[in-house]
Amino acid sequence: MVYENVRVKDFLTFWVEEDILNRVDSNETYETYRGMVYNHIIPAMGSRKISEINRSDVQKLYNETADYSISVGGLVKTVRIVSFR
Repeated sequence: MVYENVRVKDFLTFWVEEDILNRVDSNETYETYRGMVYNHIIPAMGSRKISEINRSDVQKLYNETADYSISVGGLVKTVRIVSFR
């Protein structure tokens, strides 16, 4: 279910600060996910509504982060997949 008016920033902030922080046993995992959310995903698409994000937006984000660093691109992809489950 996608909530029509929920912005990417609001969703991911809640997800990383509530779900991931309380679910993972490793502070390193939390910090890695948090860094991907705040340093890469939110600046790229945080102001947009989740319902507005399409496949090309996701691909563009991946391409831009992978151009910066393959490992960062992979981590951003992982965070996106895990958070939207």
